[in-house]
Amino acid sequence: MASQSRAVLQAYKALHRAAQVTFAGDSYALGIVGDRIRTGFREQAALTDPAAVAKQLLIARDCAAMLRTHVVRATRESEGEAFRVQLGEDTYLEDSPTPSATPATEAPSVGGCGGAASSR
Repeated sequence: MASQSRAVLQAYKALHRAAQVTFAGDSYALGIVGDRIRTGFREQAALTDPAAVAKQLLIARDCAAMLRTHVVRATRESEGEAFRVQLGEDTYLEDSPTPSATPATEAPSVGGCGGAASSR
């Protein structure tokens, strides 16, 4: 049980560290993400089944990895339509078409951990 509690604490800290790295300098985003992490862990606090806890820990670890590797920040450049993308050290980049090659009608995919960021 002690090792399970340690694993939960490690996952909790890993999520917060990933958020700190991903959203560095963005206090608004850090506040929202931090609240969601805390809420998610509190919602799962009553879990006692080791298999269920292990599943939630895996989700938490996956979410931390997703934050570090797949989430980027973009800020609008003045009044134009251009955005400056801020990539982190761990951001995963794959060969993809340039923005001009992407049809304007194509909607960007939206994904993430959503409500699955909780564990414990």
